Amino acid sequence: MAKQLAGLDALFQNINPYGADASPVQTYLPLDQVRPDPNQPRHVLPLDIAGHFERTQDAAEALDAWAQLGREGDAAAAQSYAELESLANSIAADGLIQPISVAPTSDGFHVETGERRWWAHQLLNKQDRTPKDGKAGHIEAIVRNTGGPTLIRQLAENLHRQDLCAVETAAGLAALIAQIECGTVVPHLTDTATGESGTVVPLSTRLRLAELRKVAEGKLEDGTWAEVVKRLGKGRRHWAHHLVVLRLPDHALELALYHRITERALRPAVAEPDPKRQLALVEAAIKRQQREQDKDTQTASAAKVGTDAELDGAIAFRRKFVSGLRGFSRAFQSLDGGRVNSRAMVKELAEDEHFDEIAATAKQLLPVLEAVVKAKPSRKGK
Repeated sequence: MAKQLAGLDALFQNINPYGADASPVQTYLPLDQVRPDPNQPRHVLPLDIAGHFERTQDAAEALDAWAQLGREGDAAAAQSYAELESLANSIAADGLIQPISVAPTSDGFHVETGERRWWAHQLLNKQDRTPKDGKAGHIEAIVRNTGGPTLIRQLAENLHRQDLCAVETAAGLAALIAQIECGTVVPHLTDTATGESGTVVPLSTRLRLAELRKVAEGKLEDGTWAEVVKRLGKGRRHWAHHLVVLRLPDHALELALYHRITERALRPAVAEPDPKRQLALVEAAIKRQQREQDKDTQTASAAKVGTDAELDGAIAFRRKFVSGLRGFSRAFQSLDGGRVNSRAMVKELAEDEHFDEIAATAKQLLPVLEAVVKAKPSRKGK
């Protein structure tokens, strides 16, 4: 934990996000008493499933839907579920290295940091597996008995531990600004609706983005920016670039969030005043990202194919060489005692335009032929 906090201190300019009055207690909590915080800026569940889970709170059903979404061809869902399985396997084999952080609520606890670890425990519980040195159906947690707002801690943890996409960063930043200015968190609703992109988007996400857009479109006081920089580090210009992402139209934001586009890739769209043109530029950014990802995948596949081809080539050469030696053996037998004029063969080869290559190959074959001559037959089957 100390190393983790040291990293946070470096990123957030030695600001203690937990406050001086925090009195954490480390313990094991039943999984059914802990729930993800709906105001968490980082989305762990795929958006197609998040809204339904928020209503039902059925983790096992959500995991099944998550896995099914990946099997049906959703590449992002497949990758995130595979990463979750990997994390679960690691926890089962080595234990939970870092407990999650939770805050008490009226009906249990909300996850402040470590939601992916919570989902990994849910997956292990569904599979009747227990974390190493852990308790079945429980998760190790640090309960922070602090009455202050938790969003700053969640945002700090996320920015330190993993890359947020542009929309997530902008949403978390706007929510933080709303807390600084008004002391309120944007309401989180649980209905769902079908987005223009054809995907089922939690209505809560859409409405929250609409509310957060009001923050991004408003004029922020210098004191607010000073507080943001004080809490998060980096400069005002850096965070301003992220905040204006929320000015994109709904459909563009949904696409950028779904495909996890970076802030820099969205800058041309943000600078464009025409909403239709903004959407076209976001779609172009998605295509560029997909091309880059495909290129990376092709490069990795080519490297693997190259290795396989190298191995297959060696096997093919061996088989051709053995077959060739058998053919030479039959050819010598057909001479019926006649001699092979090696000088004539060399003279004929010397006139070949590829003689140097042939001579080099013959040199490579000499040790192989010598090994064949010295080899003792196994006489299998006799």
